[in-house]
Amino acid sequence: MESNLKNYGLIPKALPKRHPTTHQVFGSIAVADLPATLDLPDIVGPTDQGATSFCTCYAARQLCSDQDGIVYDENWGVAMTSEIVGAPIVGGAPALDAMNAMIQKGPLALSDCPPGMTWQEKGPAFIADWRNWPQDLALKAAPHEKATVLSVDGPYDAFDNIRAFMAAHKRHTALATKWYYQFNTPHADGTIDPVPDYATPVFTWHMYEAMYPDVVNGVEVIWVKPHEGAGYGKGGYAAFDRATINRLVAEPMACSLAFGDVPTSIVQRLAVQHLSLEQIFEEIASRIESAL
Repeated sequence: MESNLKNYGLIPKALPKRHPTTHQVFGSIAVADLPATLDLPDIVGPTDQGATSFCTCYAARQLCSDQDGIVYDENWGVAMTSEIVGAPIVGGAPALDAMNAMIQKGPLALSDCPPGMTWQEKGPAFIADWRNWPQDLALKAAPHEKATVLSVDGPYDAFDNIRAFMAAHKRHTALATKWYYQFNTPHADGTIDPVPDYATPVFTWHMYEAMYPDVVNGVEVIWVKPHEGAGYGKGGYAAFDRATINRLVAEPMACSLAFGDVPTSIVQRLAVQHLSLEQIFEEIASRIESAL
């Protein structure tokens, strides 16, 4: 079984204590009001990270693309994550490092990426070394810097916390979790077998995207995209049921993440002082007014 597992590139690392959550910042839609299905288009489409260990950068790029409606380049994300880490991430990176790279450096539009600057053409080690990239690209990426990273968490189970964020913001989230051997062979309709009681669990760590909630064969699911190409599952996606999502996110060092639109400084205050939504919006308005 182990031969079918690869190093996707997520280095497990627990979130900092009191990391701000989507529920703290935005609140959560009541479970009774959550739609069973959502149509959240994937502007990036099926992706394939090949034999690289760049899953965190693929996931961060997806969330940036969703938020801005621009297809960004994952290779640039690899280089920028490497720069903030201080070394090429050819062996992988923690989830927050890849997300923070999009805050500190910003994503680069695929249309602005120089021809040939892909890991397929240059090799993973070359792409991961930020010193190989033209310096002027930083000016094109900077306007797209994200505001902050939030943990997708709240008053419900993980499945419904993710659904609540998707319903409110109409975009995807990232999952940084264990990836079990059984997930490698979904059925043709994208579903997987129910999570068994793993006596001898075989897993690796992976960061991938939770795409949208749905109902398949009468079962509530969330479709995920694990960067395994269009031939994986149903067109490159798999359907994870509630028990699977809840088990994965509940594991130590696992999490679900999303980019937030609220400036980091305010979010940090929120996490410490537990400000209300009204106070947050008042502070944002005050800062905008003082800047005019």
